[in-house]
Amino acid sequence: LRQDKVATVRDIYYKNVKLYNKHQTVCQKWIEVLCDGFDAKKFELNIVASQKGLFYYSKTLTLYKHEKGSDKSFLKDFTGSNLIPYCFEHKSELYDLALKDSMVKSAHRPKQKQIIDGVAILEKDAIYSDLVLNSAFIKESNWMLITGKGNPDRLTQAFVKYLREQKAIKIKKFYIFVDSDPYGINIAYNYYNLIKCAAKFEKSSILNGNHGVEIKFKGVQLFDLIDILAEKNWAIEKSKLGTDTRQKISSTAFQLIPLTPRDIRMCQSFLNKIALLKTHQKDEVLCSLKTELQREMFFNSKG
Repeated sequence: LRQDKVATVRDIYYKNVKLYNKHQTVCQKWIEVLCDGFDAKKFELNIVASQKGLFYYSKTLTLYKHEKGSDKSFLKDFTGSNLIPYCFEHKSELYDLALKDSMVKSAHRPKQKQIIDGVAILEKDAIYSDLVLNSAFIKESNWMLITGKGNPDRLTQAFVKYLREQKAIKIKKFYIFVDSDPYGINIAYNYYNLIKCAAKFEKSSILNGNHGVEIKFKGVQLFDLIDILAEKNWAIEKSKLGTDTRQKISSTAFQLIPLTPRDIRMCQSFLNKIALLKTHQKDEVLCSLKTELQREMFFNSKG
């Protein structure tokens, strides 16, 4: 605490494994006892969860911390792919991100608002890694990539919310790319709620029903997958291959996956949630998510 450093439960455990009887749960319980004794939360003792989410930006972003008065101190530069910093989870109002070209270290806020064309939020970290390593467009564009590696943790959620709320950089669009299954739709809905709730605090013009920010549900949808499957099956049927070869190709080709009972319950729960919303709350994004779930239930399939 005196050095203002953070540590995870795992870090503390491995500093003295014998002390905790070689069980991380013992370490966890002692931390809870300390929190109760000091009437404090973990983050107030600088104990945090492991970093999970990643973000990528081709240009350099500079992180500043607000000091007394209007002064700011330089903390770190971020270029390329990075873990999401801990600072955004609980004390995001004390920090600023700025494009390095537009702001000098320990300077005041820039007069003109900086702009990032858009943020692409990806469910799969494999797709994130592939884009970062192989996409020339991403490296040359003014877009930011974010992945929560599946369902986002609190830190990733806090970072997305911070990007929407902060005023130093204007972000024009938020695009959400997820799988065509109930889990992916649920992840998209969680991100959508974060961005929209953060946007409600702004007194800006309303665009597309989302208070000045363009939010879109992207990614491959079920109808796209059905079309791909139909084209592959048609090509196999038209080919002059033998029956055995056709069966081998069909078995290794793309296939839709049947919904499980749990998937169906998730779809029903989500659709009921949307049905309870008032008419003015149902915008283009929610309608897209609703339509995708209805299609999945109708075809009893997911991608």
